[in-house]
Amino acid sequence: NDDWAYGTRLTGLDSAWFYAGGQSFKINGGAWRTAAIKVYDEDIFYLRNTSSGVCTTAVNTTATCGGISDVFSITTKLDNTPNAWAFTDVTGAEVSTLYTSGQKTVSGIYCNAPISIGAGQFQINSNAWRSSSTTIANGNTYRVRFTSPSSYNAKDSVTLNIGGVTDVYSVTTRADTTPAQFTFIDITNAHPDSSHISNGIVFTS
Repeated sequence: NDDWAYGTRLTGLDSAWFYAGGQSFKINGGAWRTAAIKVYDEDIFYLRNTSSGVCTTAVNTTATCGGISDVFSITTKLDNTPNAWAFTDVTGAEVSTLYTSGQKTVSGIYCNAPISIGAGQFQINSNAWRSSSTTIANGNTYRVRFTSPSSYNAKDSVTLNIGGVTDVYSVTTRADTTPAQFTFIDITNAHPDSSHISNGIVFTS
């Protein structure tokens, strides 16, 4: 981005040479220029430079007039708070099974942002899965994974944090529809063509 200095009025001189170290400046309402120029009392000058493409980095322009100098500094901000996102939670999951979230893409940041997870693992692009903190860049993709609870009708989750913005990926296991093994008591020595009822079974999980 191009940034202008506020106009600065020159005072206390009859005339002097002004230059900005090869950077762009203008005097009063004149055109932007880089070559030195003679200025006079009450002239107003402006400096122009382009901010760095790197976060928290300064770009300096030194203006000199008649042996007096000052620096116009432009420092880029720390822009690493991404846009919010939302994982799609899972219900009806199998117990003790590894589940992986859908893939998301980082957006809304200019600087790399810290990324961390409280439990489970995350993956950036197609890199190895990891649980330790690192940084992530705008446009990178990411997803998380963890193992579902070992019991039925249970919910567990992991929280992913990118630049202070978080979302929770949760997995809820299904109801238990498989009873414990049951056993009938067989009947022997039954009369032909006679009706019989089995022993009662109590279903337990």
